[in-house]
Amino acid sequence: DSNGNVLHESAINIGINDLHSAAILDGKQIVTCGFYNEPLPNALAFIAKTDSLGNILWQKDYGDATQYTYPTNINKTYDGGYVISGQVSFPSNWFMIKVDSLGNQEWKKVYDKPLSQSMAYNIVAQDSGYVLVGNTELSNNINSAYIMKTNSSGDTLWTKQYGNDHYYRLIKELEDGNFIVVGG
Repeated sequence: DSNGNVLHESAINIGINDLHSAAILDGKQIVTCGFYNEPLPNALAFIAKTDSLGNILWQKDYGDATQYTYPTNINKTYDGGYVISGQVSFPSNWFMIKVDSLGNQEWKKVYDKPLSQSMAYNIVAQDSGYVLVGNTELSNNINSAYIMKTNSSGDTLWTKQYGNDHYYRLIKELEDGNFIVVGG
């Protein structure tokens, strides 16, 4: 409540060693994403939608059991579906998965780079495309902040790198269509 008291608490168990990495509200329902180990040490991504009391309405898995699929965030799309993004396998690359309102996968993209990319926080842009931010490895653990713009199908439109030993963790689109990013 407004004083910090717990009104309701429930565990949402998805699988072995499940970790919920992000959640959003969709009306009075909660949509969460994360991963669980299946089989160890690999991990599958999941999206779960619950009612306001944490009872699972539906839950879907994404990825394959031969790799590590780690989503870092989720957003609601203009068509009522959801998009998750994060990193997959080692060396890691970014991925983005678009699903409909029931969690059925519409498409998945993996964005390959020669060296590792980490994190991958997404927003839905005003033009119905997506923007991802995070970092990409330049060499020997030196990272550069990285931003990528895609169309509504997840196809890359442009990418930009900024600085040495930097990263981005948050992006917002301004009313004029420009972006503001935060990182370190």
